[in-house]
Parts: sequence; C-alpha cells; structure tokens
Amino acid sequence: MCAGCPRFDERGFMGKGARPCDVLFLLGNPADSELDRNRPFSGRAMSVLNSAIADIAKEGDRYRNFTRYIAYSTRCGGEKADTLAREKCAPQVLQEIHTAQPKVIVPLGLDAVKALGLKVTRLGNISGRELTVMVSGIKYRVLPSMNINQVMMDTGLYNTFRNDIRRAVDYAYKPILG
Repeated sequence: MCAGCPRFDERGFMGKGARPCDVLFLLGNPADSELDRNRPFSGRAMSVLNSAIADIAKEGDRYRNFTRYIAYSTRCGGEKADTLAREKCAPQVLQEIHTAQPKVIVPLGLDAVKALGLKVTRLGNISGRELTVMVSGIKYRVLPSMNINQVMMDTGLYNTFRNDIRRAVDYAYKPILG
C-alpha cells in the first residue's frame, strides 16, 4: 500500500467519514480481526468509540451533530505493525488529515500521537491537553487521548475517555486564538 514499506503487499485501510470534519479520530492500527475480515473500523475498539460518541450525543445538538472522520495511523499490520511500517505510513496519514480538514485531531494512543510527528515517549504527559501540529502548512488543534485498548482493559477509564471526546467537540467550536 505504501511505497517503501516492508508490508507493501498487504491490504491497508483508508479512513472514512465527513470531509471536511469537526473531529478526526486517529487510531493506532487496524486489529487483526478487521484485517482478516477486510472490514475496517469494525472491531471492539470501534464499539467503545461509538458508545462514547452516543453517550455525549445525549448532551445536546453540538454533540449529536458534529462531523467526524476516522483514520488509522498505520494502515496495515494489525498487532504486528512495527516502527518502520508506522514511519512509512506517516506521509499518507498526514495527507489524509490535510484532505479531511479537521478542526480538531484526537490521536488515540501513543502510536497515533507519534504519527503526527510529536516527539513524546509517554502519553500520560500530554493526554487530555490541547496541543497544535502543523500539517502541510496548516495549524491543527490536537487533543490526545488514551488508546481505546486501555479503556477496554480498564473500564474505569471510560469516563475520562468520553470526556476527552466531549472536549474535542467543544474545541471544534472554539475559535483558535493567536
């Protein structure tokens, strides 16, 4: 799929959703089950994300009607995605962001944060904090959140995860200062 990638011959998945969008959710990589079934954005992680979106939709029109786009930071590889594959996917992911024109990017997990070119080693240092990133000369708001797999392993994190999504929608409607 991506020239120069060691997994070039594997099927990869492009993102889906509204373009332009209010919020772009950037996941790490497709699950093995999604690759096996050739059905992107259909695994358990998507169920958790969809539940959080449905929960905040009950809070008013802004949360019910925001537009979204969902993409993977590594398009193939499932659980075996490696650093080289992530590096080779990065230019395509950045192009996809540029095409989707999100008001806010929500990278879900450390791999997704790194795909944006942010140099971090621990997600805990930046999770839930508003950052900015330049993509093709355009400044984007970024609100990192946890990897959905963490939420699935520790359901006590669900409220924090849902609140991060709510905050991302709020940021999408807030003007950029400076």
